[in-house]
Amino acid sequence: MESKKEERIFQYDLMRVVFMLMVLGVHVLSCIKQFMEPYNTTWYVITIATDLFMIGNPLFFMLSGKFNLNKNFSEKEDYKKFYVKRVMSIILPFIIVSILVYIINNTNLSVVDYLQKMLAGKISGTYWFIYYLIGILILSPFFSKLLKSLSLWEKKLFLLIGFCMNAFITIWAYLI
Repeated sequence: MESKKEERIFQYDLMRVVFMLMVLGVHVLSCIKQFMEPYNTTWYVITIATDLFMIGNPLFFMLSGKFNLNKNFSEKEDYKKFYVKRVMSIILPFIIVSILVYIINNTNLSVVDYLQKMLAGKISGTYWFIYYLIGILILSPFFSKLLKSLSLWEKKLFLLIGFCMNAFITIWAYLI
């Protein structure tokens, strides 16, 4: 990885802010909607806005991929720096917060129960995206190397196959 400090790019910071507001919008509008009389004009407007804002989390993932997949992983030290940074900035805070949430929500505290719930993603449904993010981060260095070795045609084919698989799975889920 590069040893020099990279300059921040305003457009990406702006994108992060917009995506963050979209995620907040989903949560705020969902809270408001649960206290509304359904099927009136305001309810429909909030429903549509919530649906539109749902793209916020996937856009965050895509922006993370833009940065993580452009890194060079040629030395063991590159992997170590990448993983240590992610553990300290994402995984460690997640573990601390999940312990606090577990303590608040449970009367019979147990390390084994905590570990079972945490590993199964049952501490709080609010943090569902962290599990996906951790998986993506673990695989990022390998995907980075893979993508750099593919031709443009192979990258397009890879995206097409992924899109078709997603479409098939989505349609299949509705059919069964």
